[in-house]
This record gives sequence, structure tokens and C-alpha cells, in this order.
Amino acid sequence: MKTQTVVLTLIHPDPEQPRTIFQENKMNELRKSIQKNGILAPLLLESNYKKDQYLILDGERRYRLAKELNFSSVPAYIIEGPLTYEDRTIKRFQIQEQHASWTIFDKAKAIYTLKQRTRLTIAEVSAKTNLNTSVVHNWLSILDFSDDTRSKLLDQKVPFTYLIYLIRVVKRYLLITEMDQKDIEDAVVNKMESGIKNALDLWKWSQIMIDDQNIDEKIKFLKDVNYSFSDFVLNTKGGRSNELNQLYKRLFNFNKMIEKTKSRGLKLEEEHLSLIDKICMTLKEL
Repeated sequence: MKTQTVVLTLIHPDPEQPRTIFQENKMNELRKSIQKNGILAPLLLESNYKKDQYLILDGERRYRLAKELNFSSVPAYIIEGPLTYEDRTIKRFQIQEQHASWTIFDKAKAIYTLKQRTRLTIAEVSAKTNLNTSVVHNWLSILDFSDDTRSKLLDQKVPFTYLIYLIRVVKRYLLITEMDQKDIEDAVVNKMESGIKNALDLWKWSQIMIDDQNIDEKIKFLKDVNYSFSDFVLNTKGGRSNELNQLYKRLFNFNKMIEKTKSRGLKLEEEHLSLIDKICMTLKEL
């Protein structure tokens, strides 16, 4: 694909593009780079948008800064248009998969809008975006966060996996408390900041929330800043069950390792045999 020079006044931002938030620090970094080196990465434009006009498929930040810095033209790659909304969105989605300039919520919004505008099923969206159907469901689910909470989560660079568990927790609290969603989200995010630091703990929390037991304990944990997650796990039936299930899995794997060692005729040293005896004694005390 050849690079062309396109007059800036012929270029239009896409009013329907999912990306709506442009982080100021990132814009400042890019501004300094463009001021020093010019636009090194060409924009990607769709031709024939409106007669001889062009639509931005990729590069709106570069376009905005080119206008701000009074550029008369920009380098660009041209894709022949006009494209259908579906083709445009799929192409833009694939571009963002390669260089990841969209936020997590931009991507989720793109999937949601594609599904709504084209009336595609989740299975069809999955096929067109090369994503598993369960992943598409997860992307759509995180749009249930309020705008304010989305901004906080983006600022904290919370990974996508964490967001999936967090929104599940929020939805369960909506069912068991009279708190509004914004207050629940604030409390959940605060809990994550103050003591729940990994995906495993967030997964445990979401699993504990599934059943209708220990509701008072679940509400207490949400509201009490001093209530630790480890205590919460032990004080709920779902939490204790999860801990025991993990223990059973480890014991099963441990037993497999012992059987494999025996089958290979390996002899354990005294210190290792002593350790196994201690493990067995501890298990008997449970």
C-alpha cells in the first residue's frame, strides 16, 4: 500500500468511531513527537466518503494534532470506499488489534455497536472479529460499568480479566443490597485497591457471590474498610468451599506425583519422607 499526501481539509473524523476519550498525557507525548519529527506513521483513510472526501479509519489523534499544529496535509494510506458500516467497523477492529490504541472500553463499545447496528448474533460477531463467543459476552458485560467508574479503572490500568470479575461482583451486589450501582462500584473498586491485588482473589470473590448464603457477611465485607478478604473467605460458605476445592486439587496432584515417583522406582531421602509424614499428620488434624 503506497503512502499518499492528503490535504487536511478533505479528511473527516468518523462520528461513529468507538474511541471517545483521548488521554491528555498520551496526547502531549504524541504532540512533542510530531513537533520534532513530523507524522511518521501515516493515517489510514477511506476514500469516497463524501464525493472526494476521506474518512479516518485509524489516526484520529494524529489528525487532531495536525490541525492544532496547522499542518496543511498529512501522509496517509488509502482504502477504497465507501465501505459499509459493518466492513468499516471490522476493519477498524482488526487495525486496533494490531496496535492496541483503543482502551478496553473503546473495544467493548465497538463490539456492542457492531452488534446493534448490524443485528448480528453474538456468534456472527465472534466469527467476524475472530473472538470466542464467551469472550464477546465478556466484552459486552463490562459496558455495564458507569462512565465515572470506567475512567477510574482506565486510570488504574486494570486488566480486562479483572474487569470481568468486578462487573460480576457488582451485578450480584445489585441483587442483594439497596445501594445504587455507583455506590456499589465505588466500594468494589476501593476494596480492590485496598487488599484484592490479583485475579485469583477477584475470581474467588465473584464465586462467593454466586449463591444466596451469608448475605449479611457479603454486605459487611463491601462496606467495612477494615474487613480483610482472607477473613471474608473463611466467613462465607462459598469461600470455604473454594478454598477446600483448591486444597483437594493440590492433594490430587501431590498424590499423582507420589505415584509417579513410586512407579519409576525412585527412592526419597529421609528429609523428604519426614516432610510427607508432617503433611499427613496436618491433614489428619483438619
